[in-house]
Amino acid sequence: MVTKNTAKKIRATLKRSRLFTAKWERAAKDDLRFALGDQWTKAERDFLDKQLRPALTFNIIQPLIFLASGYQRQSRASIKAFPIGGEDQLKSDIATLLLKKTQVKSNIGNKLSQTFENGIITGKGFIEPVLDYTNNLVNPDLKLKNSNAFKVYVDPDSVEYDLSDAGYIIKEADLTRDRLCELFPDKRKLIQNIEVTTDNQPSTVAEDGDLGIPKGNEDDESTYGPVKEMEDEPEDEDEEEAFEPETLNYIEYWYKKYVPQYLAADPLREVAEFFHNRQEAEACLAQAKMKMPVVTDKQNGLPLAEKAKVIERFVPEIWVTFVIEDKVIKDIISPFYPQWKQYPIFPFFAHYTEIAKSALQDEELAFQGIVRNLKDPQKEKNKRRSQALHLLNTSANGGWLAEEGSFVSEAEVKKLGSSPGILLKYKKGAPKPEKIYPTPVSQGHILLENEAAQDIKLISGINADMLAMDDKTISGKAIALRQQQGVIILKRLFDNFSWTQEIVGRFILSQLGTIYSTETAARTLGEDFIMKNNVTPEVLESVLKETEEGEFDIEIGEGQDSPTERYAIFMQLSELAGQGMAIPPNILLEYADIPDSSKREIIAMQQQAAAQIPLQPQG
Repeated sequence: MVTKNTAKKIRATLKRSRLFTAKWERAAKDDLRFALGDQWTKAERDFLDKQLRPALTFNIIQPLIFLASGYQRQSRASIKAFPIGGEDQLKSDIATLLLKKTQVKSNIGNKLSQTFENGIITGKGFIEPVLDYTNNLVNPDLKLKNSNAFKVYVDPDSVEYDLSDAGYIIKEADLTRDRLCELFPDKRKLIQNIEVTTDNQPSTVAEDGDLGIPKGNEDDESTYGPVKEMEDEPEDEDEEEAFEPETLNYIEYWYKKYVPQYLAADPLREVAEFFHNRQEAEACLAQAKMKMPVVTDKQNGLPLAEKAKVIERFVPEIWVTFVIEDKVIKDIISPFYPQWKQYPIFPFFAHYTEIAKSALQDEELAFQGIVRNLKDPQKEKNKRRSQALHLLNTSANGGWLAEEGSFVSEAEVKKLGSSPGILLKYKKGAPKPEKIYPTPVSQGHILLENEAAQDIKLISGINADMLAMDDKTISGKAIALRQQQGVIILKRLFDNFSWTQEIVGRFILSQLGTIYSTETAARTLGEDFIMKNNVTPEVLESVLKETEEGEFDIEIGEGQDSPTERYAIFMQLSELAGQGMAIPPNILLEYADIPDSSKREIIAMQQQAAAQIPLQPQG
């Protein structure tokens, strides 16, 4: 018997998850601040301000993030489908084209790039699907949206990258009543009557594990300080008073419910199908017996019918419970089930160390981006440059050394003594004053600051050589090899991201039968493809059904639409053509980085020229 989820139970589970992820949250938010340029604490700034000293920020981390993110965007992967067993190429091509069209239509490439950037900064990124019925009430549009990683809580006992072993995943947000009524229009009256429970307001977990810092004061005031308020302005009597809209705490609790299913198994008649009750399974076996006569097994003399049986199995279904404050609003099966039998929340973990989570029970160490190890050298560079500037500012005017009463006007010397071109007069017969020259800036500051900049490049492993595009004369193959060498230290990041893309690709594939009908699939493929390959409605219906039932697999590969990959292919084809191999011009044009209109014009001119060549008489 499945225990019913209550708001109290779910909130207790949420509290445990918050405590477990607290250290990572604090570290990841600090990583995010550093990446965006907030690299001094309030205490440090106040200390320097009191001494009239500068607090300079030279954000070297952010360009490195942009470089890694740019490399990912330039080398976006393509998702291809192929049948398990690989017997039908046409079905594979249809599924691949539908996958590609769905990605382009829903702008999935850009959403995944945002997930990658979030992950390499904080260590975690999450992306989730949404079915949008705005334009079609039957076949919705599939969209992806990035989730706030600081508001997604995964079962602390889970260690698998794809979250397949997680007992639950919790999403939390603060939404207005109007927004909640939009999400649950049939619960409008209940939502309007829900009272805000103070104890349910989300809190940031303190480092010692106590839930003590209320929302709105997540940053320790002694560290980063409150947001600077604007100066008071005269009130306008006609201006409406600004107010903060009331929000309610909203939770999505995704979990697995283990339910009995019955497998009708008859291996000799090739029957293996799950049913929700035993009667349906037995009816399936009975129907199979009617279609195939009962014969005797020659090996043991038993009737074949005795080898058919119903097997009870407990299988997980994906469910979600919606909670607003202290009220359970709904408890329903996942809208993507049974086509997708996993959680519809897809993770990207940049540097994930499984044993740090399982053995050390420390998410701060288990989940890291590329910023975490760069903060110390970044601090050193900022502080040394600020100190060097301070020394220059304070030593620019070394002053004058003179006997008392030597100057005609000491006030003039104090005021203008360091001004360029100033004429200073000293009394006749008095010793000539001497200028005091300042001690030069320590070269150690400059040397160590430069070392810090090199340390950042060394630790991150990111440098301009990753692009490998500075020499236009080398072959496409050489460019690809140089890219592989430059990016090898980041291979872990991109392997994990490919894993995420594979999960997303499998999900999209599972939903093709939901977002396409045979008619919309045909329009998406285009008339030329349908006619050229003789695609019938029966074939399309078969593809959509098989993708739902998991009869296809997918493959992640570097996209040939990326400029780098297209350039590499073009250069390889050009080399083959230069060696005398007959490469059709239209193949070369396909990978040339020129507008499609120019390609069509070149092909038309070639066809016209070929048509004007007179045929040679035979014999």
